[in-house]
Parts: sequence; C-alpha cells; structure tokens
Amino acid sequence: MEYAFFSVAPGTNIYVATYTVDNTPPVITSVAAVVNANGTATITWTTDELTDSRVDYGTLSGSLTPLNTSNGSLATSHSITLSGLAPLTVYYFRVTSKDLLNNATTEPIPASAPLTFCHA
Repeated sequence: MEYAFFSVAPGTNIYVATYTVDNTPPVITSVAAVVNANGTATITWTTDELTDSRVDYGTLSGSLTPLNTSNGSLATSHSITLSGLAPLTVYYFRVTSKDLLNNATTEPIPASAPLTFCHA
C-alpha cells in the first residue's frame, strides 16, 4: 500500500488532490518481421509504455482472423513468433498492444493496408 502526503499551509485545512484518467493509447514503433528457415516468422515492435502483445495475421489482406498469437505479459519490447507457416506464401499482419487500462493501438491502423512478409 502506498500513501500520499500533502503539505498544508498553517491555519488551513484545505487539501487538493487531482486525479486524471489515462485514456492515452500506447505508441507502437519499429514493427519488423523476420522470416526464419524453420517455418516460423518473428514479429517485433516497441511501445512507449508497458503493454501486452498481439499479432493478427493471415493469407488474405482483408481477413487477418482467426489467426492470431498473443502474449499477455506487459513489456515495451515485443516479440511474437508465428509458427506453422506455409512455404512460398505471402502473409499479412497487424500488431496490437493494450495497456493496463485497456487503451489499445493497432499498427498499421485497420483503415490502412496490413504489413506483409513472405515465407520462402
């Protein structure tokens, strides 16, 4: 348990505490995909605050579900390995990170084309 202490001017009993709500979503940067020879690909990115990690992916740019892999551990450096990838196939993907207050960001935004990698 943590306590907050406030200074009060002598002769007054006025305390002022201000609370704000965090409704700012995390910022996602440096999204990258590395295709591995063993039939996997590793997707990495960073966030400006502690968040979980999720990658939605698929072989059709307009349909990235139901394929997804996630990690609920909070981090600022994210790495998700996708397995069971078909050879000679183009995959489309987006990453999503959500903070403790459920503020979420998806990169690229859903209105934009997803990112791609090709499993050779």
